[in-house]
Amino acid sequence: MEFSVIYSVDAHENAGSPESYKPIAGDWKETEASEGEDTEYAYLGGGWAKGWHRKWCALLSREDFESFLDQSGLVMSDTDTLGMIGGPGFGIGWAPAFSFDSDDYDMIRNAYVCPIPRSEVKSGVSQTEESWNRLKRQMLKAYG
Repeated sequence: MEFSVIYSVDAHENAGSPESYKPIAGDWKETEASEGEDTEYAYLGGGWAKGWHRKWCALLSREDFESFLDQSGLVMSDTDTLGMIGGPGFGIGWAPAFSFDSDDYDMIRNAYVCPIPRSEVKSGVSQTEESWNRLKRQMLKAYG
């Protein structure tokens, strides 16, 4: 199984350097970077107005995905999402996604993840909401 991941970090000025939060395992591409007043949470004022934002994307093996979760401390939530646009491995298209979050005081971190099973689908068999919910239960058990 592979995992398409979009990972974003919004940080207070006390959080340190953005480079220290770049994921290590896998081949990550930085897709967004902003500082200070140009960040989404600058309206909160104080250190948030002097903070930073980064977004990275990667297509990860299971081993690299689990290393990423260990490094980032993200945990899967039961929150339904509307999916992700432009996830690695999906081009500019839409893909369903699970949300992973962390509880940090000086940062807001999130990853949208679409697991990509590498198994052959028999002709005439469709992927249904039921099969997606089954995958969600398995993911929550493993990573929630």
